[in-house]
Amino acid sequence: MHAGALELAAAHQAPALVGQAELLRTTAGTAMAEVREILGVLRHGHHGSDGQDRG
Repeated sequence: MHAGALELAAAHQAPALVGQAELLRTTAGTAMAEVREILGVLRHGHHGSDGQDRG
């Protein structure tokens, strides 16, 4: 959320930084998605097709 606000502010106050702010926002979003996926695996465990716990 803050990275998105930074991107909008940069568009008005520092146009040369818009690309870097966008990269920060997209990288942060990707990192959060990966953390959610890892937490889901840890929470529910990862089971193979044979029902054995893999993680």
